[in-house]
Amino acid sequence: MAHTNTNRNDELDILRRVFVAGTVESSEVMSRWTGQKIELTVDRIQRLALESAVKEMQLDDRITTMVVLTFEGPIGATFVLMFDDRSGKCLAANLARTEPDFDAPWSELEKSALMETGNIMACAYVNVMTDMLIQNIRLSEPFFVRDYGAGVFQQAVLEQAADADHVVICETGFRCADKPVAWRSLLIPDKRCEKALLKLPGKH
Repeated sequence: MAHTNTNRNDELDILRRVFVAGTVESSEVMSRWTGQKIELTVDRIQRLALESAVKEMQLDDRITTMVVLTFEGPIGATFVLMFDDRSGKCLAANLARTEPDFDAPWSELEKSALMETGNIMACAYVNVMTDMLIQNIRLSEPFFVRDYGAGVFQQAVLEQAADADHVVICETGFRCADKPVAWRSLLIPDKRCEKALLKLPGKH
């Protein structure tokens, strides 16, 4: 059993190096995009059993604002950027150089700003993984959704783990101008992506 746990820890260390590289690049592009110092941190990388994944990620049935993209090509993944409404409105207003209106419905301009934010972040991960794996990875169009966070996550998990009994999840947190903000992102590689990353030689 110890040998198995050691192997699993080694594998998670490999995945962590890859995801940290993508997170560093994502921090840089987010800082340029927002005009503020944005720092992304890899909060945890986990390999979870399907039946416990939603519970372990502490997602509930509250409505959550999200931008979702998928990686397409020889390997796949799902990227989900999550906000509470107030934080999302603040980010959109900052990008549009306007004042946030917390009482109004989401405008097309606000949605577009958040979708482009998700697209920019996901592109950073794609660029890193493309360079490492020498694979042609494409991104889907981003889509904006306000739905139950647990439901969207569960759908992503089931799609990515269709041929496995577990799912790998990289979760990142955010700091803006050295203060934590209520943004969260999840990167969920599919089995093909996980296998390809684990074959990478040496340190990244």
